[in-house]
Amino acid sequence: MRIIAQLQERKKAEAKLRKPSLRAAQAQDPVHRQLTVTLASAEANVAAMKARVAEFSKRYNELKAAANAVPQVDAEYTQLTRDYEVTRRNYESLLSRRESAQISGDMESRSSVMDFRVIDPPQVPSVPKAPDRRLLMSLVLLVALGGGVGVALLISQIRPTFNDERRLREVSGLQVLGTVVMAWTDAQKARRTRGLVALLVSFASLLSAYAAIMAALVLTASRA
Repeated sequence: MRIIAQLQERKKAEAKLRKPSLRAAQAQDPVHRQLTVTLASAEANVAAMKARVAEFSKRYNELKAAANAVPQVDAEYTQLTRDYEVTRRNYESLLSRRESAQISGDMESRSSVMDFRVIDPPQVPSVPKAPDRRLLMSLVLLVALGGGVGVALLISQIRPTFNDERRLREVSGLQVLGTVVMAWTDAQKARRTRGLVALLVSFASLLSAYAAIMAALVLTASRA
C-alpha cells in the first residue's frame, strides 16, 4: 500500500510538471491557434443569433397579439358604425319634429292675425285662355289662300303672257295679223285634267280639315 501511495504521488507530481509544457506546446501550435479563433468567432455568432432569435420571438409575439385583436377591432368598428347610424336617424327625426313644432307654433301665433280659407279649389281650364283657336285657324286659312293667290300673281308678273289679241296690240302697238290656236294632244289634255282634279281635291281637303278643326273646337268649348 505504501508503494502504491508513493507511485500515485509521483504520478501527480509528474502531471503537474507536464501540464504547463503541454499548454505551451498548444500555444505554439498554429492549428490550435486557428481552432481557438474559429471557436471564439463561432461563440460570437451564436451570441448574435441568440439575440436575433430573442428579438424575432418578441416581434412574433407582438404580431400574434395584434392578429388576435383584429376581429375584436372589427367588431367594435361595426358596433360603432351601427350606433352612429341609429344616433343619426334619431337626430334627423328630432330635427324634423322640432321644425314641425316650430311651424305649428308660428301658425298658431299668427292665427289670431289672419285666417286662411280656401273658397274655391284651383282648377285647370280645359280650354286655353289665349289665343282664340277658331280665330287663329281662320286667319291661317285666309293667309294660306292669299299666299297662293299672291304667288300666282307674282309669277304672272315675272313671266308675263298675253291671253288675247287686244292685249298684245295694246302692249306692242303693232297690228296683229292673225293668231294660231293651241292644238292640245290627248296626253296634254289628260295631264291638264289631272292637274285640275288635284287642285280641286287639295282645295276640298283643306276646307274639310278646316271644318273638322272648327267643329272640334266648338264641341270642346261647349263641353267646358
